[in-house]
Amino acid sequence: MAMANTDDGFARVKAMLAAMHVEGEIIEHPSIDGSHSEDAARALGVDIGSVIKCLILVSRKGEPVAAIIGGDRRLDVKQLEAASGLKKLSMASAEVIKRLTGFMAGGVPPLAVAGKMPAFVDAALLEKPVVIGSAGSPRAGLKLVPSALVTMGFVRSNLS
Repeated sequence: MAMANTDDGFARVKAMLAAMHVEGEIIEHPSIDGSHSEDAARALGVDIGSVIKCLILVSRKGEPVAAIIGGDRRLDVKQLEAASGLKKLSMASAEVIKRLTGFMAGGVPPLAVAGKMPAFVDAALLEKPVVIGSAGSPRAGLKLVPSALVTMGFVRSNLS
């Protein structure tokens, strides 16, 4: 597919893929904003369970942690607290997400948190043949094999 997107986030994801030696396919969907899992699934023509959400939370002490879950799942914060050892986790603000990852809330690619903070992936996702997360733009997705998340350092955990 032609890469017509000139969005800075999109270009940064392409560079991250190369720098991290991660195999992934960027899929553009220019006519639909994929900021929400349901819209991304519709734009990509896939089941919502194959769309991943990269969530950033912070502890009461301000320590960040990332969680990757399926678009059809809700994060079990208590499970993430147990897995991470962090207490009193809450969703990070849009400003904190942008500062920590360089991406806007709702469009954080998993590559943006790898190695920057503790990161966990819901075990259920690792059973899927492929998953699709944000490619740094609301109009592009990043298709990966789930094992790539583990290779990037995400820890398998029951999160939903």
